[in-house]
Amino acid sequence: MEYYRRCTEPGPTTVLELGCGTGRITSQLVTAGHDTTAVDHSAAMLAVLQRELRAPPPVVVQGDARTIRLGAQFDRVLLPFNVVGCLPQRADAQRLLRTAAIHCRDDGEVHFDVLTCQSWHVAGGRGVVPWMDLPSVAGGARVEEAWSYDQQRRCLVTVLQLSSLEDGQMIELKTEFLFFDCGELERACEAAGLRVLSQVTIGDSVFFRCKSALV
Repeated sequence: MEYYRRCTEPGPTTVLELGCGTGRITSQLVTAGHDTTAVDHSAAMLAVLQRELRAPPPVVVQGDARTIRLGAQFDRVLLPFNVVGCLPQRADAQRLLRTAAIHCRDDGEVHFDVLTCQSWHVAGGRGVVPWMDLPSVAGGARVEEAWSYDQQRRCLVTVLQLSSLEDGQMIELKTEFLFFDCGELERACEAAGLRVLSQVTIGDSVFFRCKSALV
């Protein structure tokens, strides 16, 4: 969160956020006075964002960040919280980064982060998620998380089991996070029309700062 706050300073400025979700970053951008456009494929997540952010509201667009074309350019293009790792296929990274390059001004910047593979990812495990707030589940829910590493696909497979405390019914949600090495992403950036300016490691993530190299 702090990284993305700093990369939009000094403000206010124009910002495109690709993969905004329910607006964790969007809310900070709007509060800081940035002219913000937020894109996500999920109508449900965008509904939460619009409900929470009322004034001044960001421009909200439902669409696929790999292919969307807004016909505008921005001072900053952000792909926060491992949007790249949430892609369904590794080849999609170049398409997503191409979208970022097309929407970035010549003197603007693109910022994104990726999760790096840790030993505990590979080892796998399970545990209770104590912090998850699930008001949509009647009577609350117990949430257990199990994770494993798919070595062939180089991805973290996470399964959440939501058990209603009221009636015991269980819902299972599965997600996958792709791991990329820095060299792989540098090549994807170059092919997409981005020039990597710097890489910063913070915790278990690497943050990329880029400029558009499109002619």
